[in-house]
Amino acid sequence: MLAACLLTAMMLLVPAPLWQHAGLCELIATYKPWLWVVFLFSFLVLITYPLGWCYSLLFNSISGHFVARKNLRQSISKLQNLSSDEREILGEFLAKGVRTLKFLPSEGVISPLVYDGILVQSSKVGNLVEGFAFTLTDWSWNYLLEHPECVGMSKQDLKK
Repeated sequence: MLAACLLTAMMLLVPAPLWQHAGLCELIATYKPWLWVVFLFSFLVLITYPLGWCYSLLFNSISGHFVARKNLRQSISKLQNLSSDEREILGEFLAKGVRTLKFLPSEGVISPLVYDGILVQSSKVGNLVEGFAFTLTDWSWNYLLEHPECVGMSKQDLKK
């Protein structure tokens, strides 16, 4: 596009005597309206492409921020309304004071916690006997340390 814009601009704006040496004066005169069309189209594309890129960059960063906040609110709501099995699983992390434990992914309790962004499968290496490593995400670890009552524990239980 840049080449088309520059070439047509030169053909349209450079004085005719300079094109006579190259033998292009008649060609330029014949196709002048089409040269203007090509020039305007390529110029508009060159101008609007960066504007569109800036718009999409700005839009994606703003919408990404709101989506992340919404997901965090939903995940915190999930932590506040855990089932008894989920409380037991997450309580193990706090009771042992570790962020990573091994579970079988086939356990029905683990998958919803992974889906909600509370746990992540930290390793694909494992087996069906010992299980696979699952880690509490940073925000969920910090939230559970601040609010151990979500898993049926108290802050005094954590200090032991």
